[in-house]
Amino acid sequence: MMHRRPSPRRRRWRNVGNPEKAAAPFAEDGVFGLPFFVSLGLPTRFKSPVGVKGVLTTVLDYYPDFEFNDEDITVLIDTPKQVFAEYVTHARAAATVGPTTYSWAASSPRTARSRC
Repeated sequence: MMHRRPSPRRRRWRNVGNPEKAAAPFAEDGVFGLPFFVSLGLPTRFKSPVGVKGVLTTVLDYYPDFEFNDEDITVLIDTPKQVFAEYVTHARAAATVGPTTYSWAASSPRTARSRC
């Protein structure tokens, strides 16, 4: 099911400035993908709350005003077993202060631990 209306799941991403809070909803086998990282020679998939927290911390170093807005999030799968969403971000790079736009993807199975 694809939808764009605000949901509690999406509002959690407003915590992206706090990587620990933003990563907490991910299950241990939840994955956060950054397809554009391939162009930087970096890994493109980050697994578990620890992996997601680490990558968000790094991203905030490079893009201090990085955030996800409700209108830039599209939930593509939202079932009792899994959540998968695409995110678009607009931020300024710390090094150049130039605007950037990136696409992201996140998937997390629903488990007792997962809050996604």
